Amino acid sequence: MLSKIISIFLISSFSLSCTKKTEQTEPEELKNITVYKTYPSINQQIQKNADSTVLIDAFYKSKEVYNGTGVIIVKDNEQWILSAAHLFEKESIEVVEENKTKVVLISIDNPIQIKVTKYLQSNGKQYIVESTAKLINYSRKNDLALLKINNKIPLDNIGVSFDLNYEPTIGESIYHIGNHLGIYTDTYTKGYISHNKRKTDTSNETNLIQMNIFCLQGSSGGGVFKESNNKCIGIISSIGYIKDKEKITILPNLSFSVDIYHVKQWLEEIDAYWIIDQDSPKKEVKLIKN
Repeated sequence: MLSKIISIFLISSFSLSCTKKTEQTEPEELKNITVYKTYPSINQQIQKNADSTVLIDAFYKSKEVYNGTGVIIVKDNEQWILSAAHLFEKESIEVVEENKTKVVLISIDNPIQIKVTKYLQSNGKQYIVESTAKLINYSRKNDLALLKINNKIPLDNIGVSFDLNYEPTIGESIYHIGNHLGIYTDTYTKGYISHNKRKTDTSNETNLIQMNIFCLQGSSGGGVFKESNNKCIGIISSIGYIKDKEKITILPNLSFSVDIYHVKQWLEEIDAYWIIDQDSPKKEVKLIKN
């Protein structure tokens, strides 16, 4: 585990899930939608990546809701989502007394429901498409999660593509599309790769890409895209912060993502690599062990 000290401050990473549940309006009828554009002035590939980015709400039995982001992958007419694992695992601590001795019980909970939301715009109106998703598998070590959408998002031109052979290059122009604070959906931010192999206090043994992309809570699980070809090269995991005694200062321009190498490696481990690679044979994906 590697931490970075700047002056007398400890630079750590801060998970980007957001527990604030946003208030939503009732969706308009979808039958009149013909064309919509989230970003009318950008090119079609960026538009496709924006269309393929969804808001995720993970509901826990404790009544907490974790907000985050996910990217849609389309394979064999099925829709999958790649996101961040820390959205889908919550640690609960309970202190009980047994024979006059206090015992600390730690349990790991998964969401009881996962909602997927896509906001659309057409003719000056906002529409909401909602579905649910099943948590197929996740890796806390790599901070990656794979989900499957139960009822498909009714858009034709969606599904991100991955640059499977990409090696992170310092200075590479990149961008991110995510749901800042779980409120500002489909937010586009642009930046550069600052470091290609960084460890933080939450990344365990996994090397992360360090970036100067502006991110906030709710961005977790969103895609990082290479500007030159608009292909996904990573999944947002965390941002930096400075902790000085009791004060924490978030550094939204110090962000970290899991790189494509670890995405490929983990998907291979669970027999799901074929979902992002057209040339790989289809296999039965390993399910999460409850």
